[in-house]
Amino acid sequence: MHALVCLSGLESRRFMARALALLPRPELRLTLLYVADTRPPHEAGYARRALHWAGLGPDPAEVERVERAIAAEVFAEAAAVTAGAGLGADRIATHLVTGRPEREIVRLGAEQAADVIVIGAHHRGGPLTGPASVGPVARYVLDHAAGPVLLLRSERADDD
Repeated sequence: MHALVCLSGLESRRFMARALALLPRPELRLTLLYVADTRPPHEAGYARRALHWAGLGPDPAEVERVERAIAAEVFAEAAAVTAGAGLGADRIATHLVTGRPEREIVRLGAEQAADVIVIGAHHRGGPLTGPASVGPVARYVLDHAAGPVLLLRSERADDD
């Protein structure tokens, strides 16, 4: 099985552990994806991104440097979890791409013929149930992915 796991930097260790608990282990291959969002940082609203972007000007080289640093942190956290679960590096690939997360996730899922796309709900402060429980990126992926999508909801409202 090939799973495309979409990492946003929010609770990366916990998210990766929950995903691995639900995915079948025999012959599991993972592609870990981090999308450097092209939206302005205040629109993305991620806590980790806000810390890195504090005081950052519009210099494209600096923006790229910051996004690479965030991706490196996220991939390192996920690697710690996968190593602890006994998955070797030979079964894991990482991808850092730039663009709109929802479109890049769907594109890469189709391009790699992933058996499943794993994504977080990221409700951004809305209720844990009902239409506001799924954020816009997750909604787009659910509506446009070519194959199955495993949507992981938060265990607590403040996890996302």
